[in-house]
Amino acid sequence: MHFDDDSYDGRNSLIQKIKKQGNIFDCSFPIFGDTNSFKRQLHNICKKYGCVIEPTCIDWLCNNSPIYKVKSKSANAKKEIMVYDLDIIDSEICKISTVSKYIIISSFEDSLFNSESDIFDFIESLLSGDISRSYEMLSDIVDAFTDQGMLLILLSQLHFLLVVTRCKESNIYDSNKVLNIIECNDILGKYLSDDFIYPVFTKKSQNPIRINIELSKRRNLTSSQISSYIGLVVDCIVDLRDQGNRNIVLPYLVSKFQCV
Repeated sequence: MHFDDDSYDGRNSLIQKIKKQGNIFDCSFPIFGDTNSFKRQLHNICKKYGCVIEPTCIDWLCNNSPIYKVKSKSANAKKEIMVYDLDIIDSEICKISTVSKYIIISSFEDSLFNSESDIFDFIESLLSGDISRSYEMLSDIVDAFTDQGMLLILLSQLHFLLVVTRCKESNIYDSNKVLNIIECNDILGKYLSDDFIYPVFTKKSQNPIRINIELSKRRNLTSSQISSYIGLVVDCIVDLRDQGNRNIVLPYLVSKFQCV
C-alpha cells in the first residue's frame, strides 16, 4: 500500500496485515520548510530524467516551489500542513529535460508555478514601508502561495533577518560565525535529554551566499523592530485560525507593519 498522507485507519485488520508484512510505503511530500528532504526528492527527480541541477537553482526552488495544504493526523485530530508540490516540480523538470539536461533558475521562467508575484519582493516592500506596492502585490501573492503559505514564508524570512541583524548589532560580520548561529550549531546536541540520552535532531541548513548578501545590506531596522514584526505575523496567524476573514486580516497586517 502506498499513501501520501497518514489518514488511513491503522486499526483496520487488512491495514494491520499489510503493515506486518512491511508493505506500507510512505509517498508523502516533504513538509514545507524541510529543505533537506525536499532537496533529496529533487535530486531523485532529476536523476530519473538524467538531469543535473545547479546548486543555486536548488536554493531558488526551496523558496519558490509550489506548495499546497494536506490533512495530517495529530493527537487524534486532523490539522492542515503545507507541503512541497512535487508533482508539479516533476512535471516541469520532465518538460525541461526534453530541451536541456542542465537545469538552472532561468529554466523555470515559463513554468506553471512561476509568476510575476515574487514573495521576496513583497517582503522587501513590507520592510521598506512601501505600503502601496505591498497592497498591490498582496492578492497575487496569496493566490500563488495561499494565505498560510505566505505567512509561513514571511515568518521564516523574518526569523532569518532577526538573527542576522542581532549579529550585526553585536559586530559579528564573519559569515561562518553567523552561519553557526543561524543553524544553532552552538547549542544543538550540547545538552542531553532529561533521560540523559543524546538528542536526535535534523539541522536546517542555510545558504552561506544568502547570509553574505544580507550581511552586506544596510537596513534601517533594529532587532527590536523585527521582533515586533514577528509578533504581528503570529497574531495574524492566530486571527486566521480563529475563523478570521483573510480579506480583512491580511490587509490589516500590511497596515500594522507601517506602524512599527
